[in-house]
Parts: sequence; C-alpha cells; structure tokens
Amino acid sequence: MLKSENKNSESIFDVEISADKLTVLVAIKDFSPPPAELARRLKEVLARQRVKFGFQLENIKRLIQERNPNLKLPVAKGKSPFPGRESRWEFVVNFKKNYPPAIDENKPLNLREDGLVGFVRKGETIAHYHPGEPSHPGTDVFGKPIPIKPFTPRKVKIGQNIQFDATQRGAMATSDGFIRMDNEGTIYLEPVVLLEQADPRVGELTTNQTVVVLKDVRFGARIISQKDVWVQGVVEDAYIKAGGNIVVLGGVMGTGKGKLIAGNNIYMFSGRYQKFYAEKDIYFEEELVGCEVSARRKILSHFGRMVGGKAVATRRIYIKSVGSSEGIQTVLEVGVDETLAQRIQKANEILNGYLDKVVSIKQEIYDLVLKQLDAGLTPEEEQHLKLLQHQNEIIPQKLEEIRQQIQNLEQEKKELVKADIVIPGDLFDGVVISVREEQYEVKKNMRLRRFYNVGGKIRMEVFKRN
Repeated sequence: MLKSENKNSESIFDVEISADKLTVLVAIKDFSPPPAELARRLKEVLARQRVKFGFQLENIKRLIQERNPNLKLPVAKGKSPFPGRESRWEFVVNFKKNYPPAIDENKPLNLREDGLVGFVRKGETIAHYHPGEPSHPGTDVFGKPIPIKPFTPRKVKIGQNIQFDATQRGAMATSDGFIRMDNEGTIYLEPVVLLEQADPRVGELTTNQTVVVLKDVRFGARIISQKDVWVQGVVEDAYIKAGGNIVVLGGVMGTGKGKLIAGNNIYMFSGRYQKFYAEKDIYFEEELVGCEVSARRKILSHFGRMVGGKAVATRRIYIKSVGSSEGIQTVLEVGVDETLAQRIQKANEILNGYLDKVVSIKQEIYDLVLKQLDAGLTPEEEQHLKLLQHQNEIIPQKLEEIRQQIQNLEQEKKELVKADIVIPGDLFDGVVISVREEQYEVKKNMRLRRFYNVGGKIRMEVFKRN
C-alpha cells in the first residue's frame, strides 16, 4: 500500500512513499522547467522528505528525458531485511526421512513404487549440499535500519560412511547402505548386509545389521537380523526374523511353511499361506490368502483384500475387503491380549521388589554410617557403603521407568476397550468377527461396516469415511 506525499511548491511532482518505507515512487506532472532545474528541484523535494538511501539514478534520468506525465517510477529503493536461509541437502537418490513411515489408515502407502527408499550402492552420489545464508537487517529509504531476528545456518555435517567433496559440494557413499538423517541435519550411511539372493545353500544368516536382498528369498532360507530386513523380490516359504521392520516389496508366498516375525512393523505387497507376527503393525497392499496374521496393535490395508485364514490384532483391523463370494471362512479378531495382564502383574512385582530394596538399602546405609561415626569401617565395609549409596542414587530413576512402563501397559488395557474392525469395502458371507471375545458371523454380503463391543455385545454400524 502506497501513501501519497504532496508539498505545496512540489506540485510539479507526485511523490508516493510506500507504507513499508522501502519504495519512493515519483511522477513529473509539469515539464516546463528545464531538465537541470527539474533534477535540482526533485533533489530538494526528496531531501525535505528525508529520503537519503537507495537512489535509482537511471529512473530519475528516464523520468526527466521521456517527459511523460503518466510515467511513475521508483526513484529510491530500500533494502529489505533477509530472514536467512537454512542449509539443505538436495538428494539425487530416492530418499525420505523416517521411511518406512508409521502405518496410518489415513495415509496409503505404495511400496512397489517407492522401492528401496534411501538405499545406495558404494560410490554412488547421494546429495548435493546447498549452504545457507545468515540473516541481515534491512535499510529503509530514510537510511534507518530495519531489524530482523538473528539467524545463523547450520554448517554441513557428514556422518559415517559418507565422503564429502567440498569442491563439488557432493556427498558420496563409501559403502552399500541406507541414507539416514538426524534431527541436526547430519546425513550418514547405515551399512547393510547385501545379498543378491537368499537361499538355504548359504546357511542361516544371523547379523546385527540391516539386511537387504536385491532379488528373492528362496524356499527354506533363514534370515535373522537385530535390525531391519528389506526384500526387493518375493519371499517363498522362508523364515525371517527382524528386531525392527520387515519390508517385502514383492509377495510372500508358499505352502504354509514360511514365517515372518518383526519387532516393529511388517510391510508387504501380498501374502499367500504364510504366518506373520509383528510387535506393532502389519500393512499389506494387495491381498492375503489363507494366512495367519497377528499384530500387537493394528493390521491395515487401504486397497487390499483378505480371503481365508485368520487376522488377530489388539486395537484395530482395517481391511478394504474381507471374504469371498464362495463363502470361504475368514476370521478377524481384535481386543484380546492374553499376555497383557501377565505383563502388568510382572511389572508390578518388579516395582514392589525395588520398593522393598529401597527400604533395605536405606536401613543398611543408616547402620553403616552409625558404625562409621562410632568405631569406623573396615575397607570392605567402606566399599560396600559406597555401593549402597550408588544404588540408592540410581534406584529412583529405575522406579520411574517401571512406573512409566506400568502406565503404558494400563493405557494399552484401556485401548483394548476401544478395539474395532473396519471394512470400508465389501464384507462377504462366511466371515467371522470377534471383538473382545464376542463373536458375530456374517450371514449375508454387506458393505462399509464397523464392528465394536459395548457392554459385552458386538455392535455394528455403517462405516462413514472422514
């Protein structure tokens, strides 16, 4: 928004100063004075307006030379404050921070299209670095500074297994692995065990590193990793156990002899006649046929179908289509965690044990301190007193950790009450629904259904998408 400024003797000029004080616009309405006189008088007008910064001499010359009363040009420009720009990496490979993402019924995944997100080979260029720029204040047309909040960009940080070329500002992988980025913007490479293909001829693979299989995991193969396992091809009647995620971009198939166990989530395209267990969630894209699927939290598929077999989750099952027109029995079960009560009891027992130990330690410390003041302690007693004092310092933190664990378990117990099964597509005859140990057998085909348990009885309602 521009504000008009007019002075009595300056009627020759139309002067406008912007509200942000960064621009002075001028138009010449009367060209009767000679050019030199016009320039002198404009200079006087701007001086009286206290304009003293950012003069645009070429525009002033143009205004006088073109002699166009409708021409209005900026004759002075201030300098805008610059808030600063953060340093950033421009990745030249497929990279997404925190991938694979948390499983969410509102955010479908496309595993095959995404591929091995963040995986690079040794010698491959990962990213180019663009340094940031610190903030700097501005200056208005009156020559006064325009303050800005100070900002200093982060400096480039390179982690393990990455080589940085300062000349090219490029980061290159020094081993096969996955790109990672921490909260400080440092990129590093998590090395992996890389297999072209996994089959029983190489024996059981046991490792504390993430495993990547570029092709297939063949019948009878066994992979055990403390971290993640990624398979770009298919898994056929194999055994895979991971402390983290299992990601299979192809199908998991066979004759019922395969089993996948994940300490976190399982992501897969499809499964046929296999067993799956995840400590958190299971996600599949296309279909599950004749599978036994169990997740401590949720089983989800935005577009897939499940035919035959059994799916068990504590909190929610969300599958687009379940059952088939042939009436094949398919069982869905939520709201039951047979180990939860045992885990709560065990945690309370540990807590009580620590509380008893606190009383015992305090009494021992009290007795030893009295003896120390009275007759002194032997070297062995001195050492024991120091040990007791150290335990007395760390036990409160341990107690807090156990109480937090019990609180989390109790929250899980509350979540069981809210357990439900959602079928946002087709539900066929022959499907058995179980919510908190109460069953409902589907007798006729239906669509868009949600099942939950209230007062010990299963309730059904039409599912409405948000």
